[in-house]
Amino acid sequence: MCEPQYQEFKKEDFPIVEKNGAKIKVVAGESYGTKGPIYHRTPTFFLDVTMEPKSSIEQYVPKNWNGFVYVYEGKAKIGPKEEALETGNVAVLANETAETLNIKTEDSGAKFIIVAGEPLKEKVLQYGPFVLANEADLYQTFEDYEQGKNGFEGAKEWSSKIRHLANKKH
Repeated sequence: MCEPQYQEFKKEDFPIVEKNGAKIKVVAGESYGTKGPIYHRTPTFFLDVTMEPKSSIEQYVPKNWNGFVYVYEGKAKIGPKEEALETGNVAVLANETAETLNIKTEDSGAKFIIVAGEPLKEKVLQYGPFVLANEADLYQTFEDYEQGKNGFEGAKEWSSKIRHLANKKH
């Protein structure tokens, strides 16, 4: 366990790699030799990619890592089988696949994120909104919540000012 740490960055702090008709914003980790500014304790990366039509990229992802690609706009083809992804689709990267992730676009461009990292291989317990590494910490968190302490001060009275947006049809 380690102490939490806050990092603040401006939009212009994130380097952008331009390659083969793609712009890759390197938030964390590395792409095409360019490193992102975010400090992380375990090997990981977060890339925000914009691809023009008829473009392609290759991203190194170590074999033992887990990850995903989420397309938030457009269409792209991913992997050796060129599986089609479109807006709202997610591809989970299996950690036994090839170390080079190929992504290409055809007639339309695409915008997506690639998030991947080395698995921690730690026990994970989840109950409700809480996710912790052991039962004792999970029970302590519930107790803290009930007593309104250790970060939960005012939690029971708090109400989101934008909660009405969650039920809004888009």
